[in-house]
Amino acid sequence: MDRFTWGFVIGALLLCAAGAGTVFIARATPPPPLSTPAGVVTAYLQGVRDRDADRAWDLLAPGASIGPAPPSAVAAASSRDTFRQQLASMGSGPSSASRIRIIDATERGDTARVDIEVTTSAGGFALFGGTGSQTLTFSLKRVDGAWKIDTGPSLYEIG
Repeated sequence: MDRFTWGFVIGALLLCAAGAGTVFIARATPPPPLSTPAGVVTAYLQGVRDRDADRAWDLLAPGASIGPAPPSAVAAASSRDTFRQQLASMGSGPSSASRIRIIDATERGDTARVDIEVTTSAGGFALFGGTGSQTLTFSLKRVDGAWKIDTGPSLYEIG
């Protein structure tokens, strides 16, 4: 092989190594801080996205109201088993949510409010109305010194 070919091969290998390194670095993102309301909501959303019902459930306050549930669901999640069933019935991976981001977080004593923006895609081009966004709100309260979600949107709105 000539020098040009060797240079091309080495360059391609370096690009592949850099790409693989980026993937591993991106996956090593630290978990969100559970000491802040925004961190709790982020961890909850990750649990819902990953279909990890136990992790998401542990971030809810006792008697939390997650809903309203869609008409086809029996009721809002009132027990760990019901919550698991609702999350499992959603299938794997986000259905149409293409992006969720926190847009505001405010604390007032032992309560907090976190607003998120959910941008969805219907599978079409944005030029033809294939995307839309809505703002949803989580209310949190301190329970035994830790932030817990007291009320929030239904699993179907965020999952």
